[in-house]
Amino acid sequence: MCNKLCVAIALLIIGFFAVEGTAAALMVDAGLASQTNQTPAALQAGWRSLAWSSGNVAGPYAFVYADVGSDIAAGSVTMTLSAGNSIGGQETMCARDRGSTDTGFQLDDVYRDFVNPNNKVPMWLKFEGLIPGAAYDFKSYAFDKNNDGNVTFVQWNGSDIGTAASIDYKKSTAIASDTDPDCSSATLEGLFADSDGVLIMKFAGTSAPKVSGFVLSRSS
Repeated sequence: MCNKLCVAIALLIIGFFAVEGTAAALMVDAGLASQTNQTPAALQAGWRSLAWSSGNVAGPYAFVYADVGSDIAAGSVTMTLSAGNSIGGQETMCARDRGSTDTGFQLDDVYRDFVNPNNKVPMWLKFEGLIPGAAYDFKSYAFDKNNDGNVTFVQWNGSDIGTAASIDYKKSTAIASDTDPDCSSATLEGLFADSDGVLIMKFAGTSAPKVSGFVLSRSS
């Protein structure tokens, strides 16, 4: 009896951790799948694309991500990218591929490219279609093979919410031996979508803020 009960409990525990380990996440790489004026960059395996077919576009620019998993949204998620002093700005944004980082990064195809405004103005990521009132974690990656820099990001809803996260990235010569996939990233936890299922992230930097990729997941 005890043996059967112990086995049943063990199976329940294994099943619990298996479910926990397969929680959905929206993983997006600024991978330039098709460009007309720059060398196409590889997309990180298993990640979605944040890119456009030419080097520069004026915002707002929308991406629709389907089949993101019920942990993230009941249906598809729309992410609108814009740049300017207010959300929805029409500043021009650039998608740039620096080529392989040559650093041994585990996420080399995330770190090799990025999007940023052409001017030093904030950049905005607006997510729609999330679960109203649900809590999310947001991890952003930033790297530029040719330059050092800094980017900060914070949740925004009419004004900044909470404390901003910051990434200080160093060009490849300074981190040539670094194989930590999170070495040029930062995470904000416990961000709540509003009653309409909207979550907005605001990016700023010492220069034009860069986004190499991001991961949006439900808070544990």
